[in-house]
Amino acid sequence: MEHAARSTGSYTPPASLLRGEGVLRSACSVLQFVLQIVKVLRDV
Repeated sequence: MEHAARSTGSYTPPASLLRGEGVLRSACSVLQFVLQIVKVLRDV
């Protein structure tokens, strides 16, 4: 996270890298969502 913030000012990553990061982030959020559902189902 720190590295990304530092590199934004002086270096602009290629669009493909940005797209890949977006895909990775959405996959992470989906994974967290699924884990939350599993946790809720386990508690019930």
